[in-house]
Amino acid sequence: RLLAADHAGAWASEDRGATWIDVSAGLEDPGMSVVLADPVCPGRVFAASRCGSGLYQSDDYGAAWTANHHYMHYVMGLHFSPADPARVWAVTDDKVLLSDDGGVTWADSLRRYHFHGFAAHPDDADRALLGSVGSGGWSDDTMRVYRTEDGGATWTDSSTGLPESEASAHVLQHWPGTPDVVLLGTYRGGDVYHLDGDGNGKYRSEDGGASWAKVALDVPELAAYAVV
Repeated sequence: RLLAADHAGAWASEDRGATWIDVSAGLEDPGMSVVLADPVCPGRVFAASRCGSGLYQSDDYGAAWTANHHYMHYVMGLHFSPADPARVWAVTDDKVLLSDDGGVTWADSLRRYHFHGFAAHPDDADRALLGSVGSGGWSDDTMRVYRTEDGGATWTDSSTGLPESEASAHVLQHWPGTPDVVLLGTYRGGDVYHLDGDGNGKYRSEDGGASWAKVALDVPELAAYAVV
């Protein structure tokens, strides 16, 4: 079963994408921005909205949805911790939230800026990296990376080597098997839709995200990484 989400709702396919059925019933907002399967609970799927209604959960592979009404405005990403699958992070356009019970209840971890990039440490559930956006609504005064080592209780600026920029610290990825190596891809900033300006290319850290060096790759904007 494959699920897809877009501005109109959610859709499911059970024939390798040849045909699709509408499974949007229960989604109070049509504007879905994220859909993500629970890595340890078969059938459990989360969908998140860009319209303020927050998070939705399904326990039957997306056939029916239940709203979790903890307020989240425009969810940019949901991230399960590889080290503790009960821990889930939600990154929105103005804060970061944390759940330690698999997405049932949530608490604000950091409310400050428009955030986007995020990477949970593969071996330590208390460590994570977070990227901010240097322009547009709720913006940081420059693109930055922040780091927590205490499960989101505190966040410290971890941007040594990054330029002052209006771009977005858009995607963060630990290198598989070598978590001290982290890749950062930047993208244009602007409003929550990332329509304005330019990115600053790609950066690499060899100390877990404490400092960064520019990578010689002639690609100014990177929207995503994938481990294959």
